[in-house]
Amino acid sequence: LLPFYEPSMQEALDEVRGVNLFFSTRADEAIRAADKIMVSVNTPIKDSGVGAGYAPDLGYWERIARLIAAESNGPKVIVERSTVPVRTAGAMSKVLSFNTAHKMVVISNPEFARQGNAMMDQASPERVMIGGDMREADGQAAVESLAQEGIDLRVRSSGGALQRGSVDGGFSARARRRKSTIALAAAHHGSLTPGS
Repeated sequence: LLPFYEPSMQEALDEVRGVNLFFSTRADEAIRAADKIMVSVNTPIKDSGVGAGYAPDLGYWERIARLIAAESNGPKVIVERSTVPVRTAGAMSKVLSFNTAHKMVVISNPEFARQGNAMMDQASPERVMIGGDMREADGQAAVESLAQEGIDLRVRSSGGALQRGSVDGGFSARARRRKSTIALAAAHHGSLTPGS
């Protein structure tokens, strides 16, 4: 069971767990196995220093970027899903480039899910934003790839229950049966160390 309640999420997870959704505490192994890494970490408001009381604390994002750099065994596409300030992808690209020789492409795809409505918000988003460095061929390819996956994994809700259907009919819960994308998430007090 989930350690929190989100309407219809448990049912959706039960349907895909062990099929194309796997959980692990071995972030190091998952990073090495992935081509694309979706990162969603807490961005609390800073409580000290410059920006205290209004600016987001990007310490978790930086920590996960350093972990990705340390554990990567080849090029990766990093998708920032956290709600972060503009230009965070550029800052994270710098952290990655200073800490690994592998090519890392960082793109943004912020989530707009609200607590208690996350499944519905994902099922019928009022907007989907995907951004990357379109001056680079790698950035263009990463954005186009994520956009295509979004079309292939679109969600539609009917009466509050997730429905299977074709892409042109709306919701397609059929995820591609590949393990090339992982999601890294960390709770506010979570650990982001390899093997933890």
